[in-house]
Amino acid sequence: MSRSHTGFALFMLLLLIAPQIPIRIPGGIEKSCVSLGLAGLIIWFFANPKKMFFPPRIGAWHPLFWILIFTAYVFVVSLLSGSMVSIAYSLQYLLYVVLGTILMKQYGSNFANMNCKRARSILFAIGIVFSIGIVVSLFTGPIYPHQVRATQRHWEGLTIQQGVGFSESQNIAGPVVIFFLAACTYMYHRKIWKKWILLTLLLSGLLATLSRGAIFSFGLALAFVFCLDSVDLFVQRAGIKVSLLKNVGFLAFTAACLVIPTIVVIYWTNKPLLRALLSGFGLSQGYSVVSSDASLRFGHWAWGLNTWASGNLLKMLFGGGFRSSMVAADYGAWKDAHNMYITILGDFGIVGLTLFLGALFGAFFRYARLFLTDKAGRAERFGLMALLALSIDNMTGPYFYSPICLSLLIFVFAVTL
Repeated sequence: MSRSHTGFALFMLLLLIAPQIPIRIPGGIEKSCVSLGLAGLIIWFFANPKKMFFPPRIGAWHPLFWILIFTAYVFVVSLLSGSMVSIAYSLQYLLYVVLGTILMKQYGSNFANMNCKRARSILFAIGIVFSIGIVVSLFTGPIYPHQVRATQRHWEGLTIQQGVGFSESQNIAGPVVIFFLAACTYMYHRKIWKKWILLTLLLSGLLATLSRGAIFSFGLALAFVFCLDSVDLFVQRAGIKVSLLKNVGFLAFTAACLVIPTIVVIYWTNKPLLRALLSGFGLSQGYSVVSSDASLRFGHWAWGLNTWASGNLLKMLFGGGFRSSMVAADYGAWKDAHNMYITILGDFGIVGLTLFLGALFGAFFRYARLFLTDKAGRAERFGLMALLALSIDNMTGPYFYSPICLSLLIFVFAVTL
């Protein structure tokens, strides 16, 4: 295996599987963690040939260019704030983006080339381990207790354990599995029974998180890309379209074969558990659970917007650095608005949010152009599904602040655009 493959495998293992290191940042953060993925990036960087030290060519309209500009802006604002917490987080963010962009953009050609089996084998092998960890933790509890916060749901009087696997929380585990599911749907090309096993395992991992936002986001993204494929199928009857439709249909069939027997088994063995799950996902008692959950979520968003609007004009425009705005008096610590975009608005103002949205909208525009010109292949469909699902899921949490989700976003842009 080449040094490039070895570096990628090491980075992904340290990022997704290894435990994070608990640290204390002087100046306000008592409980925080540093991902070992950063160590993996540094090792990968220095272990590669000299050509890897030169930044890849990225056009001014490429989404990665806007991610780099946003990150530079984040670092400057956090540095000017003088807060040790803001500086520490912005420095970590900067290293992940700069090193990740250089390495993944160079390595992305291995994935863009559909004949490179080794690159995809590494990716799916890590996805298997990651999903197994989630399923196991559903029964045993967190694998790394020191880095996981709330891991239980209380529905209908029952306490239900959520699967978190190797992640910091179930809310990080969900987006990671979404990434692997999108990749498996469109970039796995082995025997059909092997794909069925992999999809079943990944779907089990997603469901085991009990993350309503992640499950809903993946379903919505899958339906959207499926509709695009359906339109293409009727407009131009190309073999790849038929193949892709079969992939999406196969995924839906796998989900049905997984969910329906599970419901039947739970119904005959533990009816209270089934009622609790149905209630928690808003599938019973009318719309009461959904409406109450939505009200709570909108309350978080309103709090975040009010916090941003209560600052002075400079902070509203430019922000005050990482974790500078979302401070709740009742918590005495940082508290997010359960919405990535509102969190960015609070920490980095209108300018910061505009830069970050520029990267997302730029990516969506590129995917749209590829689909409209009939140049979108399997890799582009994987990228669109992953980006759409992750973008929707970030409306329920600040997951792109996490080095894990940030690295996956860079990977998607580097491989597909």
